[in-house]
Amino acid sequence: MTSFASNDVLALRDLIVLISGLGLVVLGIWMWRLISRPVTRQQPRDRRLHTMIVLGMLAFASAPIIFLAFNFSRLQPTSFATEEPTRTVLNAPTRVGGIDMPSGTRLQLEREEQLDSFSSAVFTSPVQAYGVPAMRINRQLRVTQRDGDEVHEPTGAYVTVAGDQTVDGWTCTSGAVEGRRRPTLHFQLARDGSARAFEGCLTAAGNLVDGHALPLGSDIGAAKYPDRPAIRWRVSPGDDKLFTVRGIPVYNATLLVDAKRQVVGVQHAQLACRLTLGPVTYAPGTEIESADGDWRKRFPDAWFFKTSSTRLATQVGGDITPGAWVVQSPDGVLRGTMAARGDARTLGRDKSTRTPGFAAPAQDEPCPFVPAAQS
Repeated sequence: MTSFASNDVLALRDLIVLISGLGLVVLGIWMWRLISRPVTRQQPRDRRLHTMIVLGMLAFASAPIIFLAFNFSRLQPTSFATEEPTRTVLNAPTRVGGIDMPSGTRLQLEREEQLDSFSSAVFTSPVQAYGVPAMRINRQLRVTQRDGDEVHEPTGAYVTVAGDQTVDGWTCTSGAVEGRRRPTLHFQLARDGSARAFEGCLTAAGNLVDGHALPLGSDIGAAKYPDRPAIRWRVSPGDDKLFTVRGIPVYNATLLVDAKRQVVGVQHAQLACRLTLGPVTYAPGTEIESADGDWRKRFPDAWFFKTSSTRLATQVGGDITPGAWVVQSPDGVLRGTMAARGDARTLGRDKSTRTPGFAAPAQDEPCPFVPAAQS
């Protein structure tokens, strides 16, 4: 009974607002006619009386929406003011969001006087948080309803650390890296504010992938593909950084890596030099990525080599049509060719091709080393 009555009241309110709005529109048109057309004002007395009565009814009908607009204009600044974050400084050691924070910590709160709603915390000295010494924490929050109240739940955190830190086997840098984002460690958080998983960082020196050293500032991030459970990390050495994958020098690379730091897939990369792989020769800059769909089911280790009108490929015994995709394994075994595709990639969208920041080799300069083709 209560819900039906409530719905009836809401419907009546909406109807009143609608009628009031229409009345205001008609009143405005009529007033404009009275002002702009003198003949309208020169009506007989009885017609003028009729006009005044109608105008009075329209003004009465318009009153609700005028009242609502007036009150909204008064309340709007207050509403926005209450939504702005507030800042506070802890005057005593306090445990907030599962972190023991010292006196002097500066917090930015999304809700006034609710410390657990903090979106950022700046410490006067390193504080242990999520297993690392933190100097600053920026949290991602999600607004939800709990017991009729608005609650800011943490979903992630970006942590500025004191010195290089090792997390999940990766050594993360704390120093600035030219051309890269701020060097923070990213964590996924549980509802109670504790760390659920390490999500990534920029690497310090000394990290290895496939036995090769990653450049300083390589971007690593957690990755999950339901159809490829072996993939654990996505690693980007840098657009202008050379890296060797299966003996092939590439740049502008995003690699898919397992828990043992072995490359199990290539999301995107470009050849750093002219490559002769088995019976096919590719131009520098040719885009490559791991095969997907039926090709991957049939040949799990195959790559797509994507030719173009400016990045041609030749094959022993004949040329390859410009724009065709060559399906070939890194060991040189040719699996086939296919027409270029424009559909979405299974392993992520392609990066735009870029000019390498290093001195690119000439068209006729071969790669220094590639694996021998296997029959």
